[in-house]
This record gives sequence, structure tokens and C-alpha cells, in this order.
Amino acid sequence: MDGRTFIGRCFDGVAAAGRAILGRAGGGGSSRDRLAFPTEGDSARYYMHFLDNYTPPDRFGFKVDTPADDQETIVGRLVDYYQRLDAEATVRGVAGNADMWAHISRGHEEFRTALSARDYARVSEMLLHVATGPLVVGYMNYEPYDRLRDDAQARVREAKHFADKLLALSESLGCSPVQCVEQGAWGYTSIDFDSTIAAIERRIGFEIAPPRAGGGSFGLRMDSSVLCMKDLHAIYTSMRVRGVLAESSEKAVAEIGGGTGTLAYYLVKAGLRRVSVFDLPIVSILQGYYLMRSLGQNKVWLHGEPQSEAVARVRPHWALADEPDKSIDLFVNQDSLPEIELAAARSYIRLIHAKGRNFFLSINQEGQALDTFCLPQSVVYQLVEENGGFERSYRFPHWMRAGYVEELYRIC
Repeated sequence: MDGRTFIGRCFDGVAAAGRAILGRAGGGGSSRDRLAFPTEGDSARYYMHFLDNYTPPDRFGFKVDTPADDQETIVGRLVDYYQRLDAEATVRGVAGNADMWAHISRGHEEFRTALSARDYARVSEMLLHVATGPLVVGYMNYEPYDRLRDDAQARVREAKHFADKLLALSESLGCSPVQCVEQGAWGYTSIDFDSTIAAIERRIGFEIAPPRAGGGSFGLRMDSSVLCMKDLHAIYTSMRVRGVLAESSEKAVAEIGGGTGTLAYYLVKAGLRRVSVFDLPIVSILQGYYLMRSLGQNKVWLHGEPQSEAVARVRPHWALADEPDKSIDLFVNQDSLPEIELAAARSYIRLIHAKGRNFFLSINQEGQALDTFCLPQSVVYQLVEENGGFERSYRFPHWMRAGYVEELYRIC
């Protein structure tokens, strides 16, 4: 390959990864690239069901987050938490990874500035409208917020994505039968959301309606809140974790890369009583906010605070190395390890093996797309096999997302 060809491929890779990042986040991207957000022409490729003849009802909208009674205390704890992390990262010499998240984090500068300046009012305002800006780049809706706000067709597409994932969740739990292209009816013209959600709640044993936290995210209106697609993904994974640990006497769970904290919230709702999330410092601020608003302040512990019996623990990624060996019953990672710099991903696998006692649950894609540095993304099973010390219990296509693979490993 000559130099011009190599450079051209690199620029193509950077452009594609950039479009993917911006599109997934809600900040732009090219409709010509399917790594970005779906468009009207290719959106159906993302569906698990045939929805060409389905029209969503007029029940969708944006979540509104209003200040909690203890908003000032919550924001104060989060600002103090950030200050501790900033100081600790400096002392430890923590460096950022050279991956797509390095680019995503560039959009966090305004939030980082507000946290550093202890601008409590600005921090609170950004958290109240978290899904309308760059703080959720990489892990919210398929459609970007600006497009959802301004384009009625984009809202229809996003509503169909929600309906698709609700059907998938219901089918995975045995609440709805799976259609068969070879037998019986095929495709959907209507979906009874209320009865489907009620059946899911009966099966899982708790109410799934989320709290107000997550302002600006899009989903199905339910009483005073909005149920989002990310909630459906998290409910699925929480049920999988609960099932895997059903016979375990200890049920300590650690998530690597927790997004907004939605999975941690539903893990607690599902009955897990020791849930830890390890993530980038700025992202863990969002997790702390979501979990304190969702579960109550007394149920959430932030790294560096006096130890407590809180069921949810929010920690920076580097703190995973400080956990006692063989102290975590199950590690879970979804939709992130392949997108992390290879050296960091390998380090996480080593730590999962060292700190894990029983299981590692992975729900990730294996597309090996070029990242922003022209390198192919990693594949989890290859990382696991390279590391050694794991035994695969199962591997199958993920119920919730086309092209994603769910794998459970027993830690040896």
C-alpha cells in the first residue's frame, strides 16, 4: 500500500468514526454513513422486527427534569466529588485514552469548567437538561436531540425504535411470542404498549417507570415521566444479571462504563444490593446525579466519601485496580469495550479476571470499524482468549440490538 492510499484510508476512517460519534450523540453526522444515526431510508436495518406498516401513537415526548428538593445538596456532593477526582488523577498521573472517547470528551469542556469553578447553578442547569447537550454524546437516542426537536419524521423513527426494543424486551422475558417469518402473522401494524409494559412488570416484579432525571431524553410518556429506549436496554441486562446470580450467595456487581447510570439504577431495582460503576470522571458525575435523583442520596456513595452501606457506588475507572482480588461476583460491560483504546481494553480484561470471582457478562458489537486513529475496534472474545482464565458459558445474538453479541464467561 503506498503512502497516499494509506493516508486516504486513514482520513476515511477518521471521518467515519467522527460521523458515528456525532450521530450517536445527537450532534450531527452524515446520513450517508450508516455508522451515524439512522435515516428514513435505512432506519429499518436497525430494527429487530418488521415495522414497515406500523405507525407509532402520539404518546412520545421529551423528559422534563425539575430540581429536586435536595438539588443543592446533590450538586454540592457532585462538585466535591469532581474536585477529589481531579486532584487524585493528577497525583496518580492518570492519562486519557487515545480512542473515540477522547474526542467525545472534548464536548465536556463547558461542564468541566463549571465543576472546576464550583459554579453550582450552571452545573445544576446542565444536569437538568442533560440530554439536550454534549454530555450524553455516545449513549442516548439513535436520533440526535436537535433533529428530534425539529423534525417530526425523526420523532416517528425514534418512536419506532422504542417500539422495536419494547417488543424485543417482552419477547426475551417470555411475555410476548416471537413472530416467525415461516409461520403465522408477520409484521406489526399495532402494539399495545400498556398491556406489554404491564406484562413485563409482572414478570420482573417491579415498576419500570423511570424518575425525572435525564431531562431532554426522548421516549414514551408514562404518567409524570418518560420511559426511554435506554431504560429498556437496562431492564433487559438487569434481568440477565439477576438470573445469572440467582444461586449466588454474594451478589456484588461491577459495571465498566455505565453511561448515564441507568443499568445501575435498574440493577438496584431488580434487587441487587451492591452495585459499583467504574467510568470516566465526567461521565461518573452524570451517573452520580442520575442515581441520587433515582434512588435517593442515602443509597449512593461517591468515591472518596466516608464509607457507607449505600447500595450504589460511583467510582472513577482507575479505582478498579484498588478493589480486592476476587471480590466482584459479576462484571458487566455493554456497548463500550470495543470502542476503548486497545491497551486500556486489555487492562480491563486483566482486571476483570483479577478482581472477579465468578462471571463476566459482555454485550457488545464486533464490527471492527476503524476508530478515529485508523485502528480497528477490538472484539471482546478475542481479548478474553488472549488474556486466558475465562470459560465461555454461552454466546448468542443479543435480543435487543441487531449485530450485537451477548456472551457470559465464567472466571477461572
